[in-house]
Amino acid sequence: MSKLEKLPVFFVTIETLVNMYKQNEEVKFENLVVITDQRIPICKVYYAENKIIGNPYKLEVNKSKFISWRQKVVQFIVDDMIVRYQKGQTNRTLSAYVQKVFNFIDWIDQNNIDLDDDINTAKYAFLQYTAFLKSKIRDGGYSQGEAHSRHTYAYKLLNTIYQDSENIIGAGIKIIPNKRPNKVVKSQSEDQKYHYNFYYSFFHQVTDFLLENKSYPLKLKLQSGDLWCLPSRYTFFTSDKKFPMAFNPDNGTVRSEHEIKDLFNLPYLRDGRWAKQDFLKLLDTNNNYYSDKRFKLASNALKAFYVLFLSNTGMNDSTAATLEWSNDFNIEKERHKFRNIKYRAGNKPVEFQIQSKFLKDFKKYLLLRDYLLNGKEFEYLFFTGYGNQVQLNPNQKKGRFSSVINIYFTDNIDANLPRINSKQLRVNKTHQVIKTDGIIAASQLAQSSINTIINSYLGESQESSEQQFGEYFKNLNSSIFEKTENEIETSIGRCKQAELPDKKQVPDLFKNSCDYKEGCLFCKQYGLHIDKVDIQKLYSLKYVINECKYIAKDENHFTSIYGTVLKRISNIEEEILNTSRLKNSKLKEYELDVFENENLHPYWENKLNTLISMGVLK
Repeated sequence: MSKLEKLPVFFVTIETLVNMYKQNEEVKFENLVVITDQRIPICKVYYAENKIIGNPYKLEVNKSKFISWRQKVVQFIVDDMIVRYQKGQTNRTLSAYVQKVFNFIDWIDQNNIDLDDDINTAKYAFLQYTAFLKSKIRDGGYSQGEAHSRHTYAYKLLNTIYQDSENIIGAGIKIIPNKRPNKVVKSQSEDQKYHYNFYYSFFHQVTDFLLENKSYPLKLKLQSGDLWCLPSRYTFFTSDKKFPMAFNPDNGTVRSEHEIKDLFNLPYLRDGRWAKQDFLKLLDTNNNYYSDKRFKLASNALKAFYVLFLSNTGMNDSTAATLEWSNDFNIEKERHKFRNIKYRAGNKPVEFQIQSKFLKDFKKYLLLRDYLLNGKEFEYLFFTGYGNQVQLNPNQKKGRFSSVINIYFTDNIDANLPRINSKQLRVNKTHQVIKTDGIIAASQLAQSSINTIINSYLGESQESSEQQFGEYFKNLNSSIFEKTENEIETSIGRCKQAELPDKKQVPDLFKNSCDYKEGCLFCKQYGLHIDKVDIQKLYSLKYVINECKYIAKDENHFTSIYGTVLKRISNIEEEILNTSRLKNSKLKEYELDVFENENLHPYWENKLNTLISMGVLK
């Protein structure tokens, strides 16, 4: 660091600073130190080299490292501090916020990054800062929450001073989450059933009512009970809603003027007559095929179908909600039980898959869609509004469309409707396909590798994950312990037919060749003798994998690579015990011999020593 000089500073409380702004007094930022619960030397931002000395307080800077461009940063800090103060944030909170900004600027200076008017420089800085924060999480330097707050403040600063309305700086970079995301848990079976049946019943009953041009009133039969639907102030009449006086909910008829007068204690018969006439006029107006009330009801049916669409396709919310569409489409049979929808939208090919049994529902939705558009065209499959008011809702772009829909139906129709988010719907669908069509079909539907399916979709409620993947492992285990004449010994067990792997069931990580010993565990040619030698090989592999845990970037990275293998080893252990050819105590003895005595099979011991000698492991 070059020679530093004392910088004269101007101390001011946050309260005084706010008053100075209100009175349009000049503030000299180049010497400004704001006092909250502590001294905040805002002026240090101007200098790439600076040092604070505590007692007595002084600020030393390298005046040759003064960067006038940073006026924008200082202005941002001051403006944001004032706004936060006016919103009632405490002095302690203000200090903590500014410190996060200082952290970023200090990091820039330490890494000799010169921010200037070029937004690409800012993008580079933010990208590098992101990598730095993630590395600090991995080595334990920062908590997840600390990294999140530093990342957030840095982004807000850059986004503001560069006026980055097109998100050039943050493009392709996700803000570090405040806490590690939990594995998405599959919703309970009863909740799934209730959730799906509600939306299915609502969509079909309302759509049939509209397309068949039936007359109000509409009585919906839902799981929660019967629900009247009227074209009045309220659309759906739950227990907290008062029916129009002229409507009799007991039988769905219109009351006479005498009934109305007597039931509601009206002073004159004409009051009952007017109430009846107003209600009949309301029904007559909205029994028009193209009335506004019917279109609004149709919009709700569209929303209900959207949830069904997510449930049946397993798509992400943001993907499904912004799916482009053309009525010029083809339906092809892709494979058993699935249909491929192909079309061109925006001069580019688009396709997605639905199950065959859902095809009839999808075609009905397209008729409803045409009804809502009323002769207009719209480039997306889903939308809000109708006719000339059709639009892509902001929540569709944000991936929150299903959440908003669920909240609406919960608040307005059925308070007991389970709130199952789109991620859970995706998991539910994957598990459903696994049950009915197997794990390979599930991986195709979800557009994920088998490895990803196993590691990402094991989120279970109280239901057994082993049951979900039982068929997959059962198929692999059908002849695993059978001895064959031509089998050869391997470092992981036996191979029944060398160099002729059955790759169909093997996770993508290991498909390239037979060189991946871990991949053998997923091959139909794999065999294992239930004896100490082969079991030692299996546990030796497990031992080496566990050692590799310490060199992985993080737990998620380790799980993505080895989670499937470890699960497979556990499954083989269970299968060994199921044969009753080896007692659990003996199996544990073999395991302890490897893990506690470090008595590894020679192949794996040699591999471990090689990794240590290379400096990969310690």
